[in-house]
Amino acid sequence: MSDIYYYSMSKILFRIAGGRAKNQELGLGHIYRSINLAEHFKNHEIFFLIEDYGGVSKLLKDKGFLNIKKISLRPNLEIDYKKTKNFIDSKKIDLVIVDKYGLKNKYVHNTRISSKYKFLIFEIFNLGLR
Repeated sequence: MSDIYYYSMSKILFRIAGGRAKNQELGLGHIYRSINLAEHFKNHEIFFLIEDYGGVSKLLKDKGFLNIKKISLRPNLEIDYKKTKNFIDSKKIDLVIVDKYGLKNKYVHNTRISSKYKFLIFEIFNLGLR
């Protein structure tokens, strides 16, 4: 079966942003959605590449996830793309799950065409993919 759920020990990256920062429009909705999904893949190697606006790293650690890497808050498109791509390549990621506000078509397109992994996006409303 080709479904990643059945592969033995795939590497899955969650590229997420959120947190409890004051004066920010972000919250923890994207984070909790990703945690709930990641818990279904506990038999795989899970990584989180995060923009932590407050409390996200601790929350992930409390839930038992230890492969966490923070990136700068609100990185520009090029920096975000390069850091994500470098992380994917260095860890040999099989599946990327992106759940972050403000995702752009160019980011998804550039990241997808330059690697050989599967891509799942949750924040589709900003991409014009509805």
